[in-house]
Amino acid sequence: MASAPQDLLLKSAPFYISLSENPPTPAFYELLEKHSHIPRDEADEHLEKVRDQAWQRFPYPNIGLFLFHSLGLSGDHLPFHSRTPKPPGPLINHWPSFSNSQIPYSYLSTRRIGRAYERILQTLKDGGRFLDVGCKLAPDCRKLVHDGAPPQSVYGTDLFSEFFDLGYALFRDEAILPRHHFIQANFLDRFHPGLGFLEGQLDVVHFADVLHLFGIDDQTSLVQRAFEMLKPRKGVMVTGHLAGNMRSGFRAASDDAKATAQDKIWEHSSRSIKALFEETGTRVGQIWRAECWFWRFGVHTKVEGKEDWPRGAEHGLITFIATRLSD
Repeated sequence: MASAPQDLLLKSAPFYISLSENPPTPAFYELLEKHSHIPRDEADEHLEKVRDQAWQRFPYPNIGLFLFHSLGLSGDHLPFHSRTPKPPGPLINHWPSFSNSQIPYSYLSTRRIGRAYERILQTLKDGGRFLDVGCKLAPDCRKLVHDGAPPQSVYGTDLFSEFFDLGYALFRDEAILPRHHFIQANFLDRFHPGLGFLEGQLDVVHFADVLHLFGIDDQTSLVQRAFEMLKPRKGVMVTGHLAGNMRSGFRAASDDAKATAQDKIWEHSSRSIKALFEETGTRVGQIWRAECWFWRFGVHTKVEGKEDWPRGAEHGLITFIATRLSD
C-alpha cells in the first residue's frame, strides 16, 4: 500500500484527532464485539491502529476524524437514535438553529431514520440488494449483516480497493462477507463491468460522506446514476449523509481572499439536498420524496477551543432518505 506525500501525513492536521475526541457509539462497540469478536477492552487500540494504517494511504478527514465508525444508515451516531428512551413531554419535530448552542434534537427524526433502517433490513432479508457507494471501510454493510441481512445481499464500491483491505482489517470478517461483493469502480462509469450486473437490480443505494466531495453537476449525475441502478418500481430508496451548511451556496474551500470561482465548493442545506433528489426525479420522469435533517453535533460543526477547526457554527451533518413514489 503506497503512502501519501509526507506533508499530508502530519498528525498535527486539524482533522487528525484522538479517538477520545470522537468516541464510538455503544452500537459500534457492540458490532466489534459480536460481529468481529474483538473484546471491548481491546477495541480502542484496534481502532487507532487501523486508523493509522489507513492514514498512511488516505489522509482524509473521514479517516483522521474516525468518521468510519459512524453507523449512519441506522442513525446510531446521531444525538438521539431509535433506541434512545422517549424524552419527557410532547414530541416536537424541531429544526435546529445554529444560533442555539443547546439544540433539542428531534426524537421523531431519528425514530423515522430507525424505522427506515428496519424496513431496509427486512427488504434484504426478503431477497433485496443494497449497494454502499464510496463505501470506504463499509461499516454500514457490516451493521446490516450483524443485524440479520444475508451477506450476499450487501455490496460496496469504491475507487480504491485498498479500502476493502482496511475494512477487513478493522472488522476481521473475510469469512463472513464475500470479497467479490466489494467492487473497485467509478460509480459514474456506466460501462464498468464490475457494476453492470447490479443495474436495475438494487433496492437501496447508500451514499455515506460522498456527495459533498463532488461539484453540483456531478452530484446530479450521481443521483441519476443511483436511480438507474435501482429496480424500476416505487418504494426503492437512496439514503446517506453528507457534510452540510445551514444555508446552501458556493463557498471558498479556504480562507484565501484570492480564491477564484474554481476554488469554491457547493455546500448543501437540508432543503437543497431535498431539491437535488426530487428535481432529478422529475427530470427522469419519476416521482421522488426526500426527507432530510440537519444536525449540529460533535466533529461535524464548530468545536469550542479549536481555533483551526475547519468547521464553523453554520456547519453540520445532513442525513437523508429519498424514496421513489411512482412506478
